[in-house]
Amino acid sequence: MKTLAVLYTNRTAEDKPITKSADVQSDFEKYPEKSGVGKGLSLELRERTWSPDLYYLHGDHLGTATFVTNSQSQATQFFLNLPFGETMMEQMDGSYDNPFKFNAKELDDDTGLYYYGARYNNPRLSIWYGVDPLAEDMPSWSPYNYTFDNPVRYTDPDGQAPNDIVYINNRGVEVHRIKSDTQFKTYIQATTNASSNPSRSTAGWKQVAMPNIIQSKGGEDVSGSAYQKNDYQIAARTGYFNQAKNSGKLNLVTEGGNPIPQVAIKGIPDLDPTLVKAMTIQESNAGTTGVTDIMQTNVKADWNGGEMKSNYGLKQGEGADVSTSLYAGTRILGTKGFKGGITYDPKTGKSTYNFKGWFNAAGSYNSTAGTKGYQADVQKMYQNSKKPTPKNYK
Repeated sequence: MKTLAVLYTNRTAEDKPITKSADVQSDFEKYPEKSGVGKGLSLELRERTWSPDLYYLHGDHLGTATFVTNSQSQATQFFLNLPFGETMMEQMDGSYDNPFKFNAKELDDDTGLYYYGARYNNPRLSIWYGVDPLAEDMPSWSPYNYTFDNPVRYTDPDGQAPNDIVYINNRGVEVHRIKSDTQFKTYIQATTNASSNPSRSTAGWKQVAMPNIIQSKGGEDVSGSAYQKNDYQIAARTGYFNQAKNSGKLNLVTEGGNPIPQVAIKGIPDLDPTLVKAMTIQESNAGTTGVTDIMQTNVKADWNGGEMKSNYGLKQGEGADVSTSLYAGTRILGTKGFKGGITYDPKTGKSTYNFKGWFNAAGSYNSTAGTKGYQADVQKMYQNSKKPTPKNYK
């Protein structure tokens, strides 16, 4: 049997990995100690002659094979990478060196680059070598950026644009992702006891509608893939809004902060994710310029309706990320739908609540000093939208 080696690498396009001969027994004894599981752990290292074997690659949610085992369930390789794919640490027993690492792409030992099909990726510099063939669809992003500079959330199967099938929990956190070149779906937790790990079990999860592709805004083409990057969050947040509404768990308040009765809330029609998407384009150009508060729910200079906003989890001056913006924005939109539809009878002391429709809600979402023709623009974007196809996400 050959002398075992542990591979320590911090490679660049110019450098070769550094291999050092290792004291095998010492290295394997030190590893559990460094990982915090050394106490009470017994180790026995056995040598065996090499023979052909089957090796199983254990991938994470990005497809990265961080762990390799053989047919005897023995660990033969362990790999850790930084977010953009650069190798941070690697250990192996020498029986098999898995070349398929980050995103399950093959690492070229000569260059330290990954080949994705359309172009090469340099994981150390966190950029592509070569311009994105679909760069014109994403004018606000560098044609050399990898997955909108968010490699923990997105994958890019062929070097042209990211796509996914995602599972988003009721806190707005993505908990699982499946790569697909042809399907673009979002799943949410449908029950209180839904599986917390959909990579193992999807029990209690359900698919929700994806938004359509908005074609244009005021003559500007907004059908490119950059405008679809929040589609999964839009689908999830809209799905959770409708689910809470239909189960009697959605709490809405008036602009003054007074509770709206559940009987009135349950009578609201389901909210369409395409309408929500049209509003994100109207409000922030879908965040393509880097804005995270894509529904402009918590602009620092605008705290009108503070009683309402505080009920929806917003705090003055704090801004909002994409998930929070959609959570609060859909609820503010629900509140706006009752504008002009609440009447008070002084004789009985009772109020009646009449929801005026989602398009009217969109019109009321705009401030009185806001964009002229806001409702008509949103309605036009919604009505002219088209069902998505794979090319819209590439």
